[in-house]
Amino acid sequence: MEINNIFNFDINSEELTEIFNNIDYNLSLMDEEFNVLWTNKAYIERLGKTYDKVVGKKCYYLWHHRNTVCENCPCYEALKSNRLETHERISAEGRYYLLTGIPLIRGNNKRLIFEIGKEITEIKIAKEKYREVIESQAINSILNNFTHHLTNILTGIYGFSQILEKNIKDEQ
Repeated sequence: MEINNIFNFDINSEELTEIFNNIDYNLSLMDEEFNVLWTNKAYIERLGKTYDKVVGKKCYYLWHHRNTVCENCPCYEALKSNRLETHERISAEGRYYLLTGIPLIRGNNKRLIFEIGKEITEIKIAKEKYREVIESQAINSILNNFTHHLTNILTGIYGFSQILEKNIKDEQ
């Protein structure tokens, strides 16, 4: 089936919601004031709330307990630029997300924002541990190299001191 034919396929809102609820990313639809109009199951579960406690609330309050839009918010940036924006964010609980804001503009100039949130906490932790291992290996390599050179110097000194000691004993 060609991509153009997909959009002629009739999908009702229940089927679309079922599809979105089986996606593990946080999905939400918001108005220009960042009121959450709809979310998928993953969004609700990650917040630990019920659907009725989320819909109608400001996204920045739900995720960051703030009363104003977050700095560097991809949804805010997307509404300003009228194009897709992606930024990394950290939640109040210390979880990392890659957030994408997609502006949606309707014929009556009503603007909505569709947000996709992919949790990347495990990826961030793995990258940090990898960086630490690499740094640790570099430090170990430097220390091993230093120890090797120091051992060479000390071995030379020890060897010469044994020769000197032998010569001193012979003179007596």
